[in-house]
Amino acid sequence: GTDEYGYLSVRAAAFATARVLFDLPPGAFRPAPRVTSSVLELTPRASRLDPRARAAALRLASLGFRSRRKTLVNALSSVAGRDRVQKALEEGGASPMARAEELSLQDFLALGARLEAA
Repeated sequence: GTDEYGYLSVRAAAFATARVLFDLPPGAFRPAPRVTSSVLELTPRASRLDPRARAAALRLASLGFRSRRKTLVNALSSVAGRDRVQKALEEGGASPMARAEELSLQDFLALGARLEAA
């Protein structure tokens, strides 16, 4: 499976901005989870992203988060080849050893554009 939290954060950012309203302690739920939960406010993005660019970025993010222990070079090699992915990451200022959780939505959008242009 994917790293749901990381991928969902990138996916949410593609459609909305999120703001933490407040936290809830584990005792607020039964049974109590082992984590503190946050209540978020999601506001639709003021400007929509280009649908093609958004789809490409979310596809790359999904593939990257599916292989959480892999670097993006390895996780995305089936899409564009190791050398192209490594070059695109480096051109964007990311390490060739970067993992999906290190990139933001903007990083995935830029990575998608660089891979498409290559």
